[in-house]
Amino acid sequence: MRKIKVAIVDTGFDTKCEYLSNVKTEGFGIRWEDGLVITKNYDDYNGHGTACASVIYRECNEVELFVVNAMGKVGKANSLIIEHVLKILQKKDVDIINMSFAMPQVLDNEIYNLCEELKKENKILVAADSNIKNKKGFPACFNNVYGVQGKELEYGKIFEYDMSKEIQCLVNNIPMMCADLYDRFQLLQPNNSIATAKFTGILCDIIYHNNIKRKDYGKIPDILCLYKTKRNEKVKRYQVCNEWYVSNDNALLRKIYELLHTKVNLYKPSDLLCDFELLSSRGSVKFDMAYQILSYLSLQLNIQIDYMEISRYDLITLGTLTKMFERYAR
Repeated sequence: MRKIKVAIVDTGFDTKCEYLSNVKTEGFGIRWEDGLVITKNYDDYNGHGTACASVIYRECNEVELFVVNAMGKVGKANSLIIEHVLKILQKKDVDIINMSFAMPQVLDNEIYNLCEELKKENKILVAADSNIKNKKGFPACFNNVYGVQGKELEYGKIFEYDMSKEIQCLVNNIPMMCADLYDRFQLLQPNNSIATAKFTGILCDIIYHNNIKRKDYGKIPDILCLYKTKRNEKVKRYQVCNEWYVSNDNALLRKIYELLHTKVNLYKPSDLLCDFELLSSRGSVKFDMAYQILSYLSLQLNIQIDYMEISRYDLITLGTLTKMFERYAR
């Protein structure tokens, strides 16, 4: 079956990213510099675009990417540039256009009209709602775009879809590691951008495994209403403390404690080492420390881990962290 072709309009793409090295990629860069300048360089100097690409690929690896660096190093969307990007994408052979950004306003109806034309060409547009509460995000609020918002959904559910709403798609936004620049990884706080990339990946997976032809993309809303009951979130979500219980005598737990207790302040709610808190409301570990801690432990313990399968829940306590490393040590 054919690969799903995804255009990612973002900050570009790290072409040296090992995790995405098997993905066929092409694209261009566009910026405003006394007029529009279009180049062959779509390298990512921000990390956001690479993160989104890795999330899409994690959900469905049967993709090819057409990358547009439209937001540069600062990562800000400009409506004039986005207009020109959409015009260019009208001429490109893509299935889905992922826009993991939200603009607070648009100057006129031009972007809406371009989205409408792209929809008529059977190209699917997916965009992030604003991360600011009660603020509209464009183009996510358009009725010809799949608008996406991240939300912690009930246990086991990966997304909800309601075609009657302005923002139709709610995606479970449990933070998971994603790719960063220079072959590193990062754990981002919940946001609509990453939720949007996740939904794009879900769409790719649905299209690929159901062999949906481009002429039938108009039927996808009906398919989504059925499919949301069939796809479950696989992330381990710890609900109560006894789920992460590990005896104080556990050698791996004690080793992790010895490696970490001099480097980070561990919140100690009990005498059980497994209860010592890391990435929690009371723990001192922050999201931007996750990769540094995990890579350090992986090296010291000589246990190789798959960063892209690790979630925030693996870092809540020493107990959850130990259980995660135990999985990879088997």
